[in-house]
Amino acid sequence: MLEFTSGSPGFALNETGSDLVITGDGTAAPYSSVSYLLHDKDLGSQIFVNMAPGDDRLYLRMKTASGTVPVRVDLIDTADYHTTQASLTKVISDEYGIYEYNFSGAYTDAGYGGTSCATGPCPVDRGAIKQVLIYIDPIQGGFNGEVSIDFLSIGKPLGEDAGPKGVINYFDEIADNTNLFVNPPAGFTSTTANGEWTITGDGTAGAYSAFNYDTHNPTGEAILVDAVGSNDKLYVRAKSSTAGTNLRIDLKDKDGYVTNLNPPSATLTTDYQIYEYDYAGAYQDGAYGGSPCATQGCPVDGERISAIQFFVDPVSGGFSGDVTIDWISFGVNTVGIDQDEFVSQMRLFPNPAETIIHLEYSLSATAKVELAVFNLVGQQVLADDLGMKTLGQQAHTFDTALLPPGMYVLQVRTDGQQAGSMRFIKR
Repeated sequence: MLEFTSGSPGFALNETGSDLVITGDGTAAPYSSVSYLLHDKDLGSQIFVNMAPGDDRLYLRMKTASGTVPVRVDLIDTADYHTTQASLTKVISDEYGIYEYNFSGAYTDAGYGGTSCATGPCPVDRGAIKQVLIYIDPIQGGFNGEVSIDFLSIGKPLGEDAGPKGVINYFDEIADNTNLFVNPPAGFTSTTANGEWTITGDGTAGAYSAFNYDTHNPTGEAILVDAVGSNDKLYVRAKSSTAGTNLRIDLKDKDGYVTNLNPPSATLTTDYQIYEYDYAGAYQDGAYGGSPCATQGCPVDGERISAIQFFVDPVSGGFSGDVTIDWISFGVNTVGIDQDEFVSQMRLFPNPAETIIHLEYSLSATAKVELAVFNLVGQQVLADDLGMKTLGQQAHTFDTALLPPGMYVLQVRTDGQQAGSMRFIKR
């Protein structure tokens, strides 16, 4: 049984079985809320919740008897600061659904609405959350109908799981003759050759024309990407035929929500550069561009990204020229070799591999050498102790036949310390 404490004028609270039914009579003012104090369900005493990173999601299973309606949720800490700046909202329907509110990067009080924050922004203490506010049709006000809530939970939905997270440190080195894009927009074409992918504009593209790139494994099957677990970073090695070209990149989650409220972008030069896109605090949908978000501030699930949207000179439109991308990489600012002074000249071939892969490298001194292979969720899937190796050039072949198709990281360890790593693809 849900124990909601109060409702603003215009709302009545009733319990039906295990559901709480919030009934609006059409008179509630904009931003009227229903309050829920976090408490020990057995003792009934108030508790304070730590919205720990990675578990800072709140779930509500709810429906409405009034078609569709936006429902916003704020958190309140023990200092009475509210998460008002993010304005996390979901549009619910007349069928029960589990709605996820992702507060990652959203612990800020903007300094309005009667909170303790007088001149925002004020930080909300994610480690001491005491209360939840639920707003029904907050911007419009005057809700006339019913919303039924079956459960409220934090961390994961009751009886269900949010589903597996995506892969960490996803990368794409751009294979030739691949179809990278789904439905390129008018005014643009794309080609892949020589390990590069080129976006060509003919000058007729409209503003905010997006290329949709579906994240995939080496066999072309769709996979999800964990951008949060990849340090919220996407790296792109790119150049443009015209200096000053703006390249904006949005991320789309498995439910279609897009990081289009405060998206990162980069200004390209005519020479190849590595550009960093930082999504920390940017997993919010601005409620435009055809996403399911109806009210600005819908959370984007950064742990389950299904596609990437590329915009070339989106504000002005009409791009004429070429943007060339050499590779994309989540979490790591290279898709090549990471090595220290102890290990050099690393080479893996063939890459992509099928049944075997060969490693060549050089040691600057005699050392005990171990190899380890990890998948992109950090699980070790192969290990090989090569024993003591002497100064100079080395070679080793290992079997990849039993590895599932996918992307992997090979680590070389010398005397127990990581000395080099390289990524490869198993077909």
